[in-house]
Amino acid sequence: MLVVHVAFECAPIYKTGGLGDVVGSLPVYEAKLAIKTLVMIPAYAWVPRLSTLPGSKVEVLYIDGSRLDKPNKKHDPKIQGPKYAEFCLNVISELKRRGIVPDILHCHDWHTALIPFLLKKRPDPFFKITKTLLTIHNIAYQGKFPVKYFLYPETQQFTELVGDNSKRVNFLKLGMQSADFISTVSPAHAQEIRKGNAGFGLSRVLRHKRGRFLGILNGIDYNVWNPAPDGYVYEKYTRQSVFSGKLTNKVKLQQQLGLTVNKDIPLYGFIARLSSQKGVDLLTPLISELPRERLQLVLLGTGDHKIEKMLNEFNHKNFAPWISVNLRFDEQLAHRIYAASDFFLIPSHYEPCGLTQMISMVYGTIPVASAVGGLVDTIKDGRTGFLLKSTTSESLHQAIRRSLALWENTLEYRGMVARVMKQDFSWDKSATEYVRLYRRILSL
Repeated sequence: MLVVHVAFECAPIYKTGGLGDVVGSLPVYEAKLAIKTLVMIPAYAWVPRLSTLPGSKVEVLYIDGSRLDKPNKKHDPKIQGPKYAEFCLNVISELKRRGIVPDILHCHDWHTALIPFLLKKRPDPFFKITKTLLTIHNIAYQGKFPVKYFLYPETQQFTELVGDNSKRVNFLKLGMQSADFISTVSPAHAQEIRKGNAGFGLSRVLRHKRGRFLGILNGIDYNVWNPAPDGYVYEKYTRQSVFSGKLTNKVKLQQQLGLTVNKDIPLYGFIARLSSQKGVDLLTPLISELPRERLQLVLLGTGDHKIEKMLNEFNHKNFAPWISVNLRFDEQLAHRIYAASDFFLIPSHYEPCGLTQMISMVYGTIPVASAVGGLVDTIKDGRTGFLLKSTTSESLHQAIRRSLALWENTLEYRGMVARVMKQDFSWDKSATEYVRLYRRILSL
């Protein structure tokens, strides 16, 4: 079986978020199950190229396009739309040019969702055995554009298929309607987005896919996220040395970031793309309470300018002993935050899967999270973390106080740390489920 993964990002080659981690890991673990896998991503001019994914023989193919010369940091839709429409068209052309006939074309998110649409609207005998799977990593991002953005020679094939009467296109919707099967990244989220507002206008499309839609939980790569071999942290540690290891990492991170150096103050981490999804609005009203609650907070992330501006106001000498705001993408600092923190905050309004709660647990850091999506699938309230009763600041404050009460009980705290570090979020289980799904799709 040949499975071709198509995505706009793939770690460690190019990564903007969790999707990059998934596409950089899942094909490798599928290959261990005797599945031939291949990855196709855009040939970004500014990205160094690897011929294979690290530690594997999984080949990476880079697809050229006319809008890949420089990053589109402001996500200008006039660039984004044509860029990924051309990418989808060129993926199909390149597979034909190379004589590669996939059994499964596994497309990830809206950037690749036109591939199932193109193959369905214009059937090609070359792909007669090929089935398409579209995985939705975040249904809020759908790729909606006016058709007039695509009036270029490179995307003419797409506009011809859309038709003259269409004023706007929705990449994700077209892909969902056309794909042989749809998946999303956790069972709980699959249930959520089939209903009402959680589906961001596409719930009805999913309900029409009865029997052809399910959720498979993401995994994490223990070769990357693991405190024992982690070269980024101040001191490596294992389950057996977790408490001494975390203590060293905590003190050194406090020193690095200018926080009050005190091993007895609980340290909370927050790492996220700064968007409305991630619940920063629940967190900011509580920041003034940090000194009163005697806890410290380290934030790392970049994204929405308004959120960045709001958080930057806490980079003030009055907050310096208690909070460190780091508005950037910093892989090294992320690893150090996971290793140093005692608790990890994930107050998301919705969370398709979430990797941060899994990573935090690997590092012996207890998650405090909203009861949504993949967070529900991976955290047992009171056993391996704390779940909010509702997505409000008050509920977040209550959950933080529950975690502070645990911190005061050394025996109970150590017991929960031991439990979270025993959780298994490796890709082995998830890859096996995907392979089972591929076989199911081929039998349709």
